[in-house]
Amino acid sequence: MNRRTLAICDPEEAYACRLMDALSRREDFPFEVLAFTGAERLQDSLARKPVQILLIAQGLFREEMKDWVRHVILLQEEENSPVQELPCVSKYSSVLRIAKKLTETVMQTEKLPFLQTVGKACVYGFYTPVGRSLQTTLALTMGQLLAANKRVLYLNFECCAGLTEMLGKQADNTEFASLLYYLQESKEQFLGRLYQAAWPEFEEEKTVESVVEIGVQVNGKMRVTINVSKDETKENVIAMAKEALGDKLTGNIVKEIYVPGRIVNIVAK
Repeated sequence: MNRRTLAICDPEEAYACRLMDALSRREDFPFEVLAFTGAERLQDSLARKPVQILLIAQGLFREEMKDWVRHVILLQEEENSPVQELPCVSKYSSVLRIAKKLTETVMQTEKLPFLQTVGKACVYGFYTPVGRSLQTTLALTMGQLLAANKRVLYLNFECCAGLTEMLGKQADNTEFASLLYYLQESKEQFLGRLYQAAWPEFEEEKTVESVVEIGVQVNGKMRVTINVSKDETKENVIAMAKEALGDKLTGNIVKEIYVPGRIVNIVAK
């Protein structure tokens, strides 16, 4: 299937050309890009080459342009300037944000084919309305655990998930909206994008807890629990246990027993 065409129309020639070049260099951008500096040249070009998406400076936009193309997105000089009930993006946004806005606009107005799964599949969703609650960390850990025995596809809907830092390697920055676009355009392209991504690998060292909760006993009876590092020395663990016991520890200490990662038992008379 032929790629759809995006036309950029802005009176600043340098801006239009640089944005065209920046978008064209993105491997995940699904449109062919053309640049124009005026509505007249754009209209003349439409007779020779159809355009489906128009990204145009707000000052150049005219109502009849809605009949020229299927999608119109306005380039705003100021983010709070009034618009004609059309999708818009700041002219001075990053290339990533502009590309995302273009892809999302197309996806919002066109239907997606019905998705079917072959065989049984389980879907695990992680959501929180509160930021910095370890939602991404929990989801990644669950994916790694499941990947030990099953094939796992990890989807992150966040714009800035920080996967590069969390995984310690470069992550694929393809937006999910772009993946959906390929799904609608061509099943082969959609599957190709999936095949380019490797399955998550199970890394056992990342599933091992570095801190464990252990019980503290006095004369064989459980009194409190403490959290200690698995590599903590016996002396430090015993000191932490005594501090946690407080006034629950009375009498003279006869013996101190520590089973690493399991329990502390203090014998007192």
